[in-house]
Amino acid sequence: YQQLTGTAAPEVFHTNEGHAGFLGIERIQELMAGDAALSFDEALAAGRASTVFTTHTPVPAGIDRFEISQIHHFFQAGLAPSVPVDRILELGRENYADGNPSVFNMAVMGLRLAQRANGVAKLHGEVSRGMFSALWPGFDHSEVPITSVTNGVHVPTWVDGRISRLAREQFGTEAEAMGRWDLAYNVSDADVWALRREMRAALVEDVRRRLRAAWKKRGAADAELGWTDSVLDPDVL
Repeated sequence: YQQLTGTAAPEVFHTNEGHAGFLGIERIQELMAGDAALSFDEALAAGRASTVFTTHTPVPAGIDRFEISQIHHFFQAGLAPSVPVDRILELGRENYADGNPSVFNMAVMGLRLAQRANGVAKLHGEVSRGMFSALWPGFDHSEVPITSVTNGVHVPTWVDGRISRLAREQFGTEAEAMGRWDLAYNVSDADVWALRREMRAALVEDVRRRLRAAWKKRGAADAELGWTDSVLDPDVL
């Protein structure tokens, strides 16, 4: 992409969950095969210095884990020809207390390829430090270098304007500014359902508009697209 567009090379890379972890392997491949021709250890250090890893999973069962033989099969075929396959396997191998050395753990690889790591809430950071503490033997859980960044939303764009308008009508601007969303329980079921139906109808209309535009972009004529006017039922969705 950089070569095609002339875009400046990024200075920091973010791997969001373990399934993005092979980004780190590709960076090592580029550094080893490029003009600098770094060794594996040099490329690993350079890649780690500019990589941040985020874990979202609060339970071990949610982590992507594969048999080592599966990972070996694909990398042996030349996915990263400059990178020693045995070194790739060691990055994800659960070679720690209570781990399974025959398993390749994507989150473990992500952590080993990143300089910094974080969970997505304060509590999740605490949970993650416990989950991955075996990677830092001898550290107390509180000292495991996984921090947290609490996810949030931009309320004016996350909350539909019609909901904010109903809140102002029902409670006034002061209650809205104070975040008194507990007052929502005072709104009648009829008002909530009417608003929900209005928003659902708007969603269906937007889907129909986008679908029609997509088909026209493919060359379909207006005469062929009457069916898009009845896609989805706002009384069912």
